[in-house]
Amino acid sequence: MSEPATTHTGKSESKIQAAVFVIGMIFLSALYLYRQAQSDSKSEDLSPYSVSALSPTYRWGDHDTTVLVAIRTGCKYCEASKGFYSRLIALEREGRMRSHLIFVLPDGDRGAVPEDAGDDQVFMGTFSSLGVTKTPTILVVSKFRKIRSAWVGQLSSDREQGFMEFLRHADR
Repeated sequence: MSEPATTHTGKSESKIQAAVFVIGMIFLSALYLYRQAQSDSKSEDLSPYSVSALSPTYRWGDHDTTVLVAIRTGCKYCEASKGFYSRLIALEREGRMRSHLIFVLPDGDRGAVPEDAGDDQVFMGTFSSLGVTKTPTILVVSKFRKIRSAWVGQLSSDREQGFMEFLRHADR
């Protein structure tokens, strides 16, 4: 009489299961990275806020990030923040900040803008188109016109440092 056929469920089956698991993890990782790249590479306007309305000629792709500062004349917190904004202007001019700094004003009054800001750093625009309801508001926007982060109000020195740290990582 012949002996019944035996199956090798030991080492070879464990190796097959491990290989299937590894291949599955590689596939899921690749799928995740692909979807991240797809969501980051869309060059459409923000939804529901359109930052492109500020200036149709502004070239968003020239900088990894653009820092939009929504300010208005008569805002005591905007006035108190001018020193911080001047430091940002100096950092950009010295090449120590790769982001481009833009001040957004609801009207033509440049009173809230630091004197050292260049003409290319001042745009007229409505705050509502950006979703801004309080001033000052700082928006960090990607080259794909997506708002990456926002700071509202006058920043304490700790929040200024937090902002600068965020910007250092955003500029990489």
